[in-house]
Amino acid sequence: MIGHARRQEAAAPLGIAFRVDDARTLAGLTAGAFGGVVANLSLNNVDDLDAALGAVCGGCCDRAAGWCSPSPHPCFETPHASWGTAPDGRPAQLVNGYFDERFWRSEQPQGFRRAGNWHRMLATYLNALVDGGFVVTRMLEPEPSPALATSHPGRADVPMFLVVRAARRP
Repeated sequence: MIGHARRQEAAAPLGIAFRVDDARTLAGLTAGAFGGVVANLSLNNVDDLDAALGAVCGGCCDRAAGWCSPSPHPCFETPHASWGTAPDGRPAQLVNGYFDERFWRSEQPQGFRRAGNWHRMLATYLNALVDGGFVVTRMLEPEPSPALATSHPGRADVPMFLVVRAARRP
């Protein structure tokens, strides 16, 4: 992914520098160096959520006025979720095992979860932010794009992501 990102930056420069580091420590970055941090769909790939949030949101953000925006995971892509049909005939996602927080891989070889990730409840992510000294200031549940809703009609009725913005607790 970093190689792909670097190639994209070389093709259309935006002034972005990419680094590879351990998300649980971010030892290569200066503490408090950033006014804000975006952790988009990455925390679900780290086994130690508290360490990652501490490093990403706590360590890198400005201590006094920092903000953090983790978009934790596809909300309802649980280890046992499947697709079915609602009573009215529309495609529907059947969510099972939501409370079963654990590492899992998709059984679908072409699926986007084939590398595996940590399924956690939304409350786990939000409580970890609060425990880390942040206050949730905004939450969004974006609707799918028209193209995605057309290609996967079941996704039209259920948010795929939770986007959170949190600020340092005063």
